Amino acid sequence: MPSVTRATFLGSAYMGTYDTAKHFLKGNGYMNEGIGLQFCASVMAGFNVTVITSPFDNIKTRIMSQEAGHR
Repeated sequence: MPSVTRATFLGSAYMGTYDTAKHFLKGNGYMNEGIGLQFCASVMAGFNVTVITSPFDNIKTRIMSQEAGHR
């Protein structure tokens, strides 16, 4: 269950942030379409995903490292 929860938040955070960042950078004239725009939008999305999924990673790790009797 912790893995599914983390994956849900990861996917939604990445897809939403990538698209929003790309449209923001392109729409405001900061960058033109190309590899640079895709790279910057990916970095912004990756940072956001890391911030959002970090608590779920901690919870998942703690649950998975418990002994079988303590779950």
